[in-house]
Amino acid sequence: MRVALVLLLLVGIAAADVKKSEALVIFERAIAAEKNPKALAEALAEVDALIAKNAKDADAYYVRGWILSRSGKNNNEAVAAYDKAYELDARLADAAYNAGVVLGRSGDSKQAIVRFERALKTNP
Repeated sequence: MRVALVLLLLVGIAAADVKKSEALVIFERAIAAEKNPKALAEALAEVDALIAKNAKDADAYYVRGWILSRSGKNNNEAVAAYDKAYELDARLADAAYNAGVVLGRSGDSKQAIVRFERALKTNP
């Protein structure tokens, strides 16, 4: 009986650790619908609402940057979102890297290099 209770407790703890943030759930849906502008617009509205509820959600800013960079609407906003994600959680080297990619594609190689160096500093 005790073994069964311990196993149930461990399974419950493991399940809690695997729970995804709301931003990452939105991200998965956005990735699956990457070629669908309407779905990206809906995902952007969802992530903006999430940021309005919690302005310190680094994942939400990362997802916002990804959606904006894929939709091609506003590169400056995409870079700002990636930068905010990195500012909130410096472990998000991908945010700095992706900001560099967006900047490089838009022709701002100086700022792209700054972001790439930031990413390398975080995750060599």
